[in-house]
Amino acid sequence: LTCNGGKAASTGAAGAGGAIGTFAYNSKDYRLMKFLSLFMGSGGGSGNANGTAGLATSISGKGGNGGCIIIIECGGALNISGGISVAGQDGGDATDAAAVTAGGGGGGAGGFILLLYNSLTADTGTYTVAGGTGGLGVTKVGANARGGGGGGSMLAAGSSGTSSTTDAAKTGGDGANGLAIVKENTEWS
Repeated sequence: LTCNGGKAASTGAAGAGGAIGTFAYNSKDYRLMKFLSLFMGSGGGSGNANGTAGLATSISGKGGNGGCIIIIECGGALNISGGISVAGQDGGDATDAAAVTAGGGGGGAGGFILLLYNSLTADTGTYTVAGGTGGLGVTKVGANARGGGGGGSMLAAGSSGTSSTTDAAKTGGDGANGLAIVKENTEWS
């Protein structure tokens, strides 16, 4: 199992978005087969910080955490009316310090929700699997603030960070959305 996080920005380039997750299965334990393609959201990459001004130092935005995996296997009647979230965390904004630049962090990817049930009473709940939004960069000298890449999920790659010479521009890449599945357990009861 590979969850591909967003890449951190460097001095020369913005961070690339994390790739789609990959999985290699090499086991004879067929009890695990129903959970074969579960991927948690990966984290976003951090932004890049450039230079110092006297003793002041810029701090790049941190990459957002990726969403988790939630598995609920209901042996009876499922009645969902609340909310379940495995959303990726937003990337952090860079902090300002005099005449320096720093990029925003990439957003974390959304996670995975699997609800299996024998019978369904009600499903009026909400399932949040959104990827996090990339953070803002700061630049005080017209130099490029380079953001980190967004995290990849099991469905999509995160977006790459960008470079900007505009203060308070969004430079962190967005995390990819995750997946929610709610279905009757007809295969592994």
